[in-house]
Amino acid sequence: MLISESALGTEHACTNSTGIDTDLSRTSSIWLVELSRILKPSAHLDGLDVSHAQCPPADFMPKNVHLRIHDCLSEPPSDLLEQYDIIHLQCFNSVIPDNDPVPVVLKMLKLLS
Repeated sequence: MLISESALGTEHACTNSTGIDTDLSRTSSIWLVELSRILKPSAHLDGLDVSHAQCPPADFMPKNVHLRIHDCLSEPPSDLLEQYDIIHLQCFNSVIPDNDPVPVVLKMLKLLS
C-alpha cells in the first residue's frame, strides 16, 4: 500500500511513512481538498497542473494543500523526484501524444518514493 499510517491515522499502514501525496491534472484541486478533510492535517498534498486558472485562490485552500505549475509532458523538477507516496492522475486522455501514455507514466513514476 502507498498511504502511510501517519497520514491516515488508521490501520491502513504501509512501509513508506512520508504521508505525501500528489495529484496531477487535478481538475481545480477538488480531489486534494476532499482528501485533506479525510487525512490528518500533517499529510502534505501537492497539486500539479499546467495552469491554476480553474483553482480556487490559495487563501481558500487547506493549509496542507499546495499547488504548483508543471507540464506532465516534461521531465519532473528534481525537487519532486522520489517525494510522493501516491500519485493521482486524471483527465489525461486529451494530452497524451500519439495515444501512448508510457512516456508520461514513466515520468510520473520518478515522483514515487
